[in-house]
Amino acid sequence: MRRSRLLLFSAVVTAAFFAGAEAILRLAGAPALDSLADPAAGFSRAARVFELDAASGQFLTSPRAARHSFNHQQFAARKPQGGLRIFVLGGSSAYGFPWGAEAAFAAALERALRATHPGRAVEVINAAGMSYGSHRLGLVAEEVLEHEPDALIVYEAHNEFVEEALRRRLEAARRPPAPVRALLHRSRLYSAMAVLLGRGPGEAGARDGGGATAGELLGLDVARESAAGATLARKREAEQALERNLAGLVRQAAGRGTRVVLCTVASNQKDWPPNQSLFEQGTPASARKEALDRLARAGRLPRRSTAAAARMALLEEAERIAPEYAEIPFRLGRAFEELGWWDDARAAYRRAADRDAQPARALSSFNQVIRRVAQAGGADLVDVERLFEQEAPRGLVGFELIEDYVHPTPSGHRLIARALWELLAAGADPSVFERAVGEWDASPPDRPGAEGEKRRADRLYNTAVVLEKQGLAGRAAEMYEASLLVSPGHKAAAYNLGRILHEGGRPDLAAPRFRQALAADPADVPSMVGLGLSLAGMGRLSESLDQLRHAARSAPGHAAAWSGLGTVLALSGDLAEAAGALREAARIDPGDAVSRARLGSILLRQGRAEEAIAILRQAVAIRHDLPHARHDLADALRAAGRPAEAAAVYRELLADDPADHRALAGLESAARPPR
Repeated sequence: MRRSRLLLFSAVVTAAFFAGAEAILRLAGAPALDSLADPAAGFSRAARVFELDAASGQFLTSPRAARHSFNHQQFAARKPQGGLRIFVLGGSSAYGFPWGAEAAFAAALERALRATHPGRAVEVINAAGMSYGSHRLGLVAEEVLEHEPDALIVYEAHNEFVEEALRRRLEAARRPPAPVRALLHRSRLYSAMAVLLGRGPGEAGARDGGGATAGELLGLDVARESAAGATLARKREAEQALERNLAGLVRQAAGRGTRVVLCTVASNQKDWPPNQSLFEQGTPASARKEALDRLARAGRLPRRSTAAAARMALLEEAERIAPEYAEIPFRLGRAFEELGWWDDARAAYRRAADRDAQPARALSSFNQVIRRVAQAGGADLVDVERLFEQEAPRGLVGFELIEDYVHPTPSGHRLIARALWELLAAGADPSVFERAVGEWDASPPDRPGAEGEKRRADRLYNTAVVLEKQGLAGRAAEMYEASLLVSPGHKAAAYNLGRILHEGGRPDLAAPRFRQALAADPADVPSMVGLGLSLAGMGRLSESLDQLRHAARSAPGHAAAWSGLGTVLALSGDLAEAAGALREAARIDPGDAVSRARLGSILLRQGRAEEAIAILRQAVAIRHDLPHARHDLADALRAAGRPAEAAAVYRELLADDPADHRALAGLESAARPPR
């Protein structure tokens, strides 16, 4: 009896403790996982992609899912008698990024199927989630299969490295029954423990509504991991996981009698360099040096067709030495293009994508997995990868069909929709599709039913940032422009577009963009500086100085404001004040090599060679890739009567560029005896 009482007392105390903790957390406003967690994070059925709106009798994308990862979609709560209902599952490419659902192949397919079956209720619901990999699709399918779909269309293989940790956790976890998961999902105490233990949702990007960092808008629920340094073993693991996940999804749908269409995925191989090139572990230093030497020599050859064969030979040698270094086959693909060897170019680009040590595009083996799962039975196949190769000029898929690295253009989505329609409406008159879909290449932002301007503008801005990080400034400018067409007040897009235009030698076009950014935020100092420098580039020095002095007064601790002011003061001939402004910029930002280089140049012009040498050495130590600073350093050494040191710097410059005429002239001058 005593033991029973003790056990009962212990149970009551334990229950009271947990109930008290739960109550305190509720009173403190601690969120539960059903308000935080991604619907596909695998906790419960409490957080769903689609919720029933009793007033309209429609299922709608849940507010949180629409805010974070999914398009706004709706469909009838009760499937119409004889209706055709199809769900599209996948990642951002199927979602329609960066344009949204109205530009995605799901929307075009729905139009075409409605025209094919005019007396039938047709619904094609875009249930693709931003950055969703195959490990999430089975969880989304679990929900949508409850809504009596006739078919699931799956377009995903690009996000297999996005959440490796979550994928492994879901594979290893033994999930509790749905009612238990629902209860845990609503518990504040369990939710707090889950977040503390790192099992809660990833909120990357929620902090910054402007989407200033590339990737932050690609699925706010997805805790994006870096795929940097992806080894062959990791790639093989991802390939095996993709096969398990797709095969499981096909079995899952077959159990409900639902048809599955698997699509291979297309990527930009011709115009998108690898994100990361690495040597295989254990490659000798001598082999690395040889490969990089041949790569550099190939890069220095003139961009003429007469040099293409020599470039190809150097790159083939480099690839034999270091076959795993992704940049080599990419550059080799360019050489093959110059020679008109299209099949060789396509094969080289594919090798480059497969060897990318930070893969953001599906490996070719992933598409082989999709084909293999479809051939095993239970699923149809639409081979989008081959379709895009057939459509692309000379079979080389690039920006004509892909916006960036994986997201199809509107015309690319049209191709996918056409292939799916031909499968699902077998035997139908092709003109039906053409009449229904029309010119799918029309500007997507003008279509009815577009999502909120801010969100669409942010997606376009994010794409531009990704493009610019790859060195594709021209394409990035187009996307910044598209973002501003949707939302003229998007300050970051206006500033970045202005910066690209200014750097491209068009200050006349840059200045209005900086003014546009300042209209959105009059206190934005970078835009003040950009406008000031653009005015200077247009020869309007007085206006430029007024603008830059205003920027420096507005933000005395902003190094770029002082650097810009010093630069324009030097242009106007006021070297003394220019030197003071540039010294202030260098003081504020010790890592500002450019301001130091400009200051050194001014000191050299003033005949203060020894001071110039000290400043220019600092600039070169911070950034060795500033040729003007190194030229000025050599000139200052020569002016200070130190010809041997000057000659050494000139020789370094000539080693980097044998055609450097300024260095050649300086070396000749340094070799002459003083008069």
